[in-house]
Amino acid sequence: MSSQSLAFAGDWGTSHLRLYAFDQRAGEVVSQAAGKGAGAASGHAAVLEGALDAVGAEPDAPVLLSGAIGAYDSWLPTDYVPCPASLSGHAQKAQHFVQGGRSIFVLPGLCIRPENGGAGVMRGEETQILGWLARLGSVPDETLICLPGTHSKWVWLDAGCVTRFRTALTGEMFAHLVQHSSLLDPPDRVLGASVPTSGAFLDGVHRAADEGTEGLIFSLFSTRADRLLDIRSPKASYAYLSGLLIGAELVRARRWCGEQSPTLIAAPALRDLYSAAGTALGLRWADVPEGDMAAAGLYACLKERGF
Repeated sequence: MSSQSLAFAGDWGTSHLRLYAFDQRAGEVVSQAAGKGAGAASGHAAVLEGALDAVGAEPDAPVLLSGAIGAYDSWLPTDYVPCPASLSGHAQKAQHFVQGGRSIFVLPGLCIRPENGGAGVMRGEETQILGWLARLGSVPDETLICLPGTHSKWVWLDAGCVTRFRTALTGEMFAHLVQHSSLLDPPDRVLGASVPTSGAFLDGVHRAADEGTEGLIFSLFSTRADRLLDIRSPKASYAYLSGLLIGAELVRARRWCGEQSPTLIAAPALRDLYSAAGTALGLRWADVPEGDMAAAGLYACLKERGF
């Protein structure tokens, strides 16, 4: 396929870059490439150009980006739109940069600035919500959405407007505890292992439910104690720790739900874990869409901007 019939966009989060080449007319992902996350200290231009080259982009082809790459402390800082924020026309708010002769459009994030503290920022998750809305084909009222990740988001959406959101540090905390704490032995401090949605993982979920969110700081140490006493293997301890953290997040979020069933938007591995943990805690998910919602949202933004 000719590069002239392609449009390019990327979801550039803290942990990694996912760069897509879309068929401009059909909206299908023709190819994709990965790269280092926006949290890297330097080398962002080279990472982006390498990914664009991998998907066949010409040197002058424009690209649309969303995610942490637009944070104030990142490579291409862009504004935040204060909540309540309508997602209609979101793509038109992208800021334009030129790097090495290439036009780069970076979507803004969303923010909350309460007078008494407790501010919140979001970048990238709003694009996933746009993708979900595009797939849904309608704009529902009063929806609560869970978007797990490095920084897990819980978003209140009303008629296409993000009214508020909360952030859980679940993914980042898991990474730090796995790699830098005493909870696991050094040989086992490797992220990326698959976690079964049963056994030790659900043990952790149930422990979080028994202790409550306020008991997490105490129950975390049981990961180390159980391992030292040969109650759990290193692999099971890894899964148990994941269950503790995800369980603690869902125990707290369950209070917000009331009679409402939230929607779960996540990559397959996290979708399975959150779905299983929610079921174990009696949390009913209204919708658990399959497919790449970030890609769908980016394509919707490309269309809106006329790429």
